[in-house]
Amino acid sequence: DGVLSVTFSPDGTRLASASLDKTIRLWDTGSGEELSVLRGHEGWIRSVTFSPDGTRLASAGRDKTIRLWDTGSGEELSVLRGHEGMVNSVTFSPDGTRLASAGEESTIRLWETRSLGQIAQDRRHTQKEMLRLTPLVETWVEKSGGDTDVLLAILERESKSRSSGSQAMLRNIVLKSLQPQRDANNVQRRIDAVRKNIKTNWDSPELLNTIAWNAATSEAPAIFTTVSDDVLVASQRSCELTDYKNAMYLDTLARVHFERGELAEAIKWQELAMQEGDGTGFYQESLDRYQESATQDAQE
Repeated sequence: DGVLSVTFSPDGTRLASASLDKTIRLWDTGSGEELSVLRGHEGWIRSVTFSPDGTRLASAGRDKTIRLWDTGSGEELSVLRGHEGMVNSVTFSPDGTRLASAGEESTIRLWETRSLGQIAQDRRHTQKEMLRLTPLVETWVEKSGGDTDVLLAILERESKSRSSGSQAMLRNIVLKSLQPQRDANNVQRRIDAVRKNIKTNWDSPELLNTIAWNAATSEAPAIFTTVSDDVLVASQRSCELTDYKNAMYLDTLARVHFERGELAEAIKWQELAMQEGDGTGFYQESLDRYQESATQDAQE
C-alpha cells in the first residue's frame, strides 16, 4: 500500500519505509533487496527513523503508539503509549538517548530510550534461560505422573539450591505447564454453573434470557458448544413464559440459533423480534447479519 515515510540509515547502506499496510520494510540500498518486514502496528505507520548508531528504528503509527525495533534481528524492543491520537512523527535525539514524538492531539512527547538496549538484552537472556530450563521441567512433569501436588513438591525440592532468578523462571515454567489443566477445570466449572443456573431459575424468563444471552455471546466457544442444547431450551422457555411477545427474549433465541449454525431459525425468530420490537436499530442489524450469513452459505 501507499508509503508514508522513508529514511536512510546513518551509514547509508539501508533504507526503512513505513506504509499504509501496517508494515515497516528494510531495504539494501546497494542491491534494492528487501531485508526484512517488521510487523506490530495495528494501523498506518506515519513516520520511521533510525537511531544515530543505526541499531534501532523508531516508528509512529495511527494506532497511537511509538514502537522501537532492533534493526539487526527485527525484534520489537518496546511499545510506547501515551498519545491520545495518531502519532504523526518521531525522531531520535543526536545522542540516541531520547525520542520526540508529535501527536495529532497537539502534543509533543519526550521519551527516555537510554535503557532500551539493556531491556532487549535482558529479554534475550531470559528467553535463553527459559529454553535451557524447560527440558528440566518436562522431566519433572513426567516423573509426577500428572499429579500437581507431586510436581510442586519436586519444584520446591529441586529449586532450593538455585538462584532466586532461576527459581522464579522454574516456577513460571511449571505454572505454564499446569495452565491447560487449569483452563479445562475452569471451563468445566462454568459449564456446570450454566446448567445449574438454568434449573434454579426455570420459572424466571428474565434470568433464563440472561443466561442464554451470556452463553451465546461468550468468548469461550468450548462452553457454548457443550451447553448449546441446554441454552436453547432455556431461551425457548423464556419466550414461552412471555407468550413470545418479548422482543428482547426473541432476539436472544435468534442469536442462540445463529451461534448453533441454524440460520433459517435465526432469521425466523429475528423477524418476529422485529415485529414485537421497534423494528429498527439493533434488531435490524442482527437480522441483516443472519441474512448475509445465509446468503454466503448458499453461495458456497
